[in-house]
Amino acid sequence: MKIVDTGSGISEATLEKLGQPDYSTKSQGTGLGLTLAYKVIHELGGKISVQSEVGLGTTFRITLPLVERVFFKRPSNLSKQRWVTSAFLGTE
Repeated sequence: MKIVDTGSGISEATLEKLGQPDYSTKSQGTGLGLTLAYKVIHELGGKISVQSEVGLGTTFRITLPLVERVFFKRPSNLSKQRWVTSAFLGTE
């Protein structure tokens, strides 16, 4: 997945601090948003990267592995038990 904005961009100094607990660029921020996002993405086996240029904007790239998950199974009173699965693919 790719998230792009054409805002003011992020400085090198700020890029180095992104994802650190308690760091925020907002006066009322808690510094937990990107910290939590980085943690969840890494726990799922994914990767997150950010590229930014001051005055041009910022791009976040999130890549998640292909994972097969069981959502539910048919009731046991049916003759054959079948599993319904779904695949999640992180794409760019």
